[in-house]
Amino acid sequence: MATITASMFMALDGVVDPAAGNWHFPYYNEEMGRAVDRTHDADVMLFGRVTYDSFAGAWPGREAAGQEDAGFAKKLGDMRKIVVSQRPLEFTWRNSEQLPGSLVESVAALKADPSIRRIALSGSTSVVRQLLAAGLLDELHLFVHPAVAGSGLRLFRDGDAEQPLRLLSSQPFATGVIYLVYAPDPNPPVGNYDQAKENLPHELVLTGLVLAEPLAARPPHVPLGELAAPARGVEPHHEAVVVDLVHGAARAGQVGAASGGDRDVPVDRDGPVDGVVRTWFVPVRRAGVRGLAEP
Repeated sequence: MATITASMFMALDGVVDPAAGNWHFPYYNEEMGRAVDRTHDADVMLFGRVTYDSFAGAWPGREAAGQEDAGFAKKLGDMRKIVVSQRPLEFTWRNSEQLPGSLVESVAALKADPSIRRIALSGSTSVVRQLLAAGLLDELHLFVHPAVAGSGLRLFRDGDAEQPLRLLSSQPFATGVIYLVYAPDPNPPVGNYDQAKENLPHELVLTGLVLAEPLAARPPHVPLGELAAPARGVEPHHEAVVVDLVHGAARAGQVGAASGGDRDVPVDRDGPVDGVVRTWFVPVRRAGVRGLAEP
């Protein structure tokens, strides 16, 4: 049974279209290049038509030019490439063909082909969504960039069905990009608010902070604390910790609109815990548990 993997570059706001803005190439270095090359180590590349057209418009010319990326270009050219499209296609890039029949049935047949070890997708957002929904995708590789695109195509859309995933690995790059590998989770964790309260560390005060609007949308002249609204059941004088992912700073202040006097506190990177990537760990003053606001 072949393994099907998909890889994408992603901004912090979920945008996966590197052509939207300039959030991708400033973070591309040799470290990322090696990881990207490994994601293309496959017997078959599966493409959506739009992604295939962008590849076919670039890589044959790079192979012919014989420059430093010619080796990778030749690797792509020699590989079997299958394109998903609802209309007939004609190809000029060698080893390219169109996927026959329905997407799910045809990909399931490819996956069961004993001669195929690995099938890889790069981009091809709509195809990845359908394979996830059909339970055919084995691994999702996300290169999450420390930047907000602001607009553009997103992998996960509003209204899509819930899709539990489990974290297989996480690797931070020197540029601030985090390389995350997920797999579908057939047995996701279960729990509720009352069970979550039992796991509260007794040395921390948790305030149940609610943000009035996304951090990415914060006007530059408004302090971070002024976007905080008191959570239900939380007294406004309790301290809260807000993590500003955009600027990579954690700020501690009062819950409520009058919390303009924020102060920076030390932060350290942490690793995955129970499948959750803890991006920041912020020490808070010691105290007894005073309660957690219910969502």
